[in-house]
Amino acid sequence: MSKKKSILLIDGTYYLYRAFYACPCLTNQNQQPTGAIYGMINTLKKMFFEHATDNIIIVFDSPKKNFRKILFPKYKANRKPMPEELQKQINPVKKIIKYLGINTLTIPYYEADDIIGTLSTIYSNESDLILIGTNDKDLGQLVTSKIKIINNKNIIGEKEIEEKYGIKAKFIPDLFGLMGDVSDNIPGVSGIGKKTAVLLIQNYGSIKNIYKNINNISYLPIRKAQTIALTLLKNEKTAFLSYKLSKIKKNIKIDPKIIDPKIKNPNFEKLIQVFDYYNFNNWKKNMNNFFFINNKKKNNKIEKQIEIIQKKNINYNIDSIEILKYCIEKLNTLSIFSILIELDNVLELSPEIIGLGISIISEESFYIDFTKISKNNLKLNPIDIFHNLKSILENPKKIKIGFNLKKYYHALKKYNIELKGAIFDVMLESYINYQLKYYSYPKKIIELNLLLIEYINSQTKNNYTNESNLGEKAHIIFQLHIKMWKKIKTDKIIKNLFQKIDIPLIPILFRIEQNGVLINKKILQNQSLIITKQLSKLILKAQQLVGEKFNLSSNKQIQNVLFYKKDKNYSEIINKTKKGNISTNEYVLKQLSKNNLLPKIILEYRSLYKLKTNYFNKLPNMINNNTGRIHTSYYQNTTITGRLSSRYPNLQNIPIRKKNGKKIREAFISEENFILLSADYSQIELRIMAHLSQDTKLITHFIKKQDVHILTASKIFNIPKNQVTEEQRNNAKKINFAIIYGISPFGLSKQLDINYLEAEKHITSYFSQYPGILSYIKKTKECAQIKGYVSTLTGRKIYIPNINSKKTYLKQSAERTAINGPIQGTAADIIKLSMIKIDHYFKKNFLSDAKIIMQVHDELIFEIREKYLQKIKNRIMYLMENSFLLDLPLNVNIKIGKNWNNLKKID
Repeated sequence: MSKKKSILLIDGTYYLYRAFYACPCLTNQNQQPTGAIYGMINTLKKMFFEHATDNIIIVFDSPKKNFRKILFPKYKANRKPMPEELQKQINPVKKIIKYLGINTLTIPYYEADDIIGTLSTIYSNESDLILIGTNDKDLGQLVTSKIKIINNKNIIGEKEIEEKYGIKAKFIPDLFGLMGDVSDNIPGVSGIGKKTAVLLIQNYGSIKNIYKNINNISYLPIRKAQTIALTLLKNEKTAFLSYKLSKIKKNIKIDPKIIDPKIKNPNFEKLIQVFDYYNFNNWKKNMNNFFFINNKKKNNKIEKQIEIIQKKNINYNIDSIEILKYCIEKLNTLSIFSILIELDNVLELSPEIIGLGISIISEESFYIDFTKISKNNLKLNPIDIFHNLKSILENPKKIKIGFNLKKYYHALKKYNIELKGAIFDVMLESYINYQLKYYSYPKKIIELNLLLIEYINSQTKNNYTNESNLGEKAHIIFQLHIKMWKKIKTDKIIKNLFQKIDIPLIPILFRIEQNGVLINKKILQNQSLIITKQLSKLILKAQQLVGEKFNLSSNKQIQNVLFYKKDKNYSEIINKTKKGNISTNEYVLKQLSKNNLLPKIILEYRSLYKLKTNYFNKLPNMINNNTGRIHTSYYQNTTITGRLSSRYPNLQNIPIRKKNGKKIREAFISEENFILLSADYSQIELRIMAHLSQDTKLITHFIKKQDVHILTASKIFNIPKNQVTEEQRNNAKKINFAIIYGISPFGLSKQLDINYLEAEKHITSYFSQYPGILSYIKKTKECAQIKGYVSTLTGRKIYIPNINSKKTYLKQSAERTAINGPIQGTAADIIKLSMIKIDHYFKKNFLSDAKIIMQVHDELIFEIREKYLQKIKNRIMYLMENSFLLDLPLNVNIKIGKNWNNLKKID
């Protein structure tokens, strides 16, 4: 079949039903029903006028029992049988369509959806654009960059599908597999609605992959995540059955001779006869008005879409050794290219590569889908392909462009490949230029970047694009790099940040993630059992106090026992939620605990329950079976200040102060003959505040190595330094750090549990002691209001979108960000610089004898062979204290031990 610009596939069954119910009363002179015939042919005329093409096939359901009915007898059991009057009009409609020169197709045992799915697959390589005429939501799963749905005058593409469902088109059967479909009587998983189904798919992709990650579902930030996982396990067979019922077949055997979509010459004689019989007199008089016959009128919308597709660079599917060789030859002659790697699970330590895209700007793109390569094609397996690409990817003279490059390092490790030479990560280019919200994006970059944002989101959530887009996506990444690098290189400060911090950190974070941290699983499991017993005791104690059973995890039941029981009313209502319900949050329960035992028990229960579920139960399941270690993932682009974040699991949020919290850290251990070393910046944010504010008194305190918290307490509480108690020092410490975060008197009163006036007095006293800080805060707010952003000492811009908001709470929140942002952002970049210098030192001197295993805010944790400890710890301290120069010294505390909890300070 010759190449066609566009093909129109029409769901005849849908339009026939629609026409029947739209024109139910029409009959001819013999009282035979004609409404469906008239409405159907009129619809075809309109569709052809809107979407003119020379290629059409109209598809109808088979009247025979389809395979879904055999698979699940209740399929569509809730639907009424086809009305007899409609049945009488099916053959006449098909006859008229045939006489108009248009092919119709019905295949026994298959629905129109499956026939259209198969035809779409067949025509994909032979057409620039396939349009499917329907309003059937199931057919949305077929949508790609080439295949679109038309409904009336609307053209529905990938973007519209994703806006409607919140997922990519190809995951629609997975969506209905989970949530079911009432209209088709598909059961789905009982208790899983659309919102939950969408969240699961966004995180893990297909149903198959959701069940593959069933043990990780409870970690998701979804309400009742643990219950959802159990529900899925209980209904696994139903989920996969529902998926099969929803999935459109694309591989029906169809004789090529009967599927030529080319419109043939009409049979005028037969048309006149049938129009005469059914009293379609107007059609009979105006035969030439049928656009099926005079099909020269073209539609601008379709032409524009085809033009866009044709403008894309040449996109080769690497489906033979010859094309692979051609790709390698091209890359060998070039110094720069973009690469895109598709992964089966971005959360795994060594994810499988399932697809590859490579682009040479404005010329050609190449792509390969390893899941679709024939198993017999041994020359195109991933091992051989990456063996051929190894010298190119490791060539230090070749510039590689990608996004989320850290995952590339993980994926390529199994092929013994490490990206070398200059690399550009478009995700980080976008972040350093515009931050997460892209506040200052030029319009052109916004438009171009939409595709990238979609793709980044899909990679984060395990939704994968189909293989035909991989080369195109790689091409888009290249274009985005050119546009964003043009902006970066004109700003020396931003360029320096990008080249000296953000990019060099990528392989270092990769190594830290690969290193992981060794875990003593038994400690966590034993502590989980201990806490379970403690929780049981607390439940019993609380229920004895109340005199009845109630759920300590239920806010409603807690509200009931605390506030609604007249004979057991513990106190007056303190706060309400936004929805008007009585609040039982931590602040409320703390206030109630001053005079009542029950709220205190509930607080303790919540604290222990959180530790048990979030840490003692989850962490053992996150230990890698091969390494015995936990391998977190670090992210460079998820905070507005540039601070690194940690996920899966979040190691930066592990509690340390309480006994049970310390037990978690006790499970983080060193390997035999190795020791853990913690290097922690002492009061780094206060030191940065001293530098930024140029407050002479605060700078002097640090230079003289005085205890800042004791000095603050002495001033605030108006007592000699030698009389400051531990409690007063702790309160002064809270005040010191609270000021950095721009705290209000109200916020401080809650934090210190004092009244508003006392808190206001403390803040006034603080600023009288450190007037430079007050001056810094005022100037920073003014600067943020004028520029819309603040900057760190390294030059990183932090945009403050609500700094001039008329809403007080938004403005105050923005002001706090403006005050703290430069401090936290500078601290983040300082520790990044330290990581870069230390990693270089380790690689050069110690290789496997010393490694960074964790980064937690201002602390780096190392695993070091004991015999090298003394030499290495001195170098670590030196590098960290001299990674960035302030007007006062940086100070690092070094602690060592066999586990993270029992670390002892050494000089």
